[in-house]
Amino acid sequence: MKDFLFKQKFLFKTKSGHSIESVLMHQKKRTTVCISSQVGCAVDCKFCATASMGFIKNLNAYEIIDQVLHLERISKHKITNIVFMGMGEPFLNYKNVIKAAKFLNHKMGFGARRITISTAGIVPKIRKIAEEDHQFKLAISLNAVTEIMSLTNTHSLNELIKSAQYYYHKTRRLITFEYVLLKGINDSPLAAKRLISLLRGLECKVNVIPYNEIGGEFDRPNET
Repeated sequence: MKDFLFKQKFLFKTKSGHSIESVLMHQKKRTTVCISSQVGCAVDCKFCATASMGFIKNLNAYEIIDQVLHLERISKHKITNIVFMGMGEPFLNYKNVIKAAKFLNHKMGFGARRITISTAGIVPKIRKIAEEDHQFKLAISLNAVTEIMSLTNTHSLNELIKSAQYYYHKTRRLITFEYVLLKGINDSPLAAKRLISLLRGLECKVNVIPYNEIGGEFDRPNET
């Protein structure tokens, strides 16, 4: 049986007329909102629907915060967790994302460890957030191990892992690696062994997520 009691997607329009998506999820005692940081995205991940839009604009801090305010009014349950994992790459809008996260923490009362910023692997910003010692949680999408994320052309997997090691040694906080399972691509025992080898020696968490199909070339793995 699924833990999620509900998961609902919302479409908001900014003052400039652009549409952005947010998601509200309730799971047992946890209610999580997944918010966008950009309109579109410059990171051309082949399995992501947002990538097909290309990059349009960065959201300002207030447009990011506003998503939480709207979902807080809509939700029947108190929001407990915030994840920057909607449209866009948060670390390519670093200044506004950090500003919004700090406002949510200091002004709206969300604990820093209840706020997660997810990146597809912007190595310089992983190092920057470690040096600035922000208390927010960090998640990294590691689907780059399958070479279907364009960031591997900019930052190698070796550079990414080194930045993750730097983050851990600097902050002593665990990174969560988000690993989306794609049928026939990265769901084999061999792929699992490669993942284990890649992360060996790094204190971290791994969150395995079945792919959410968008009607493209990639499929969700079978439940078995």
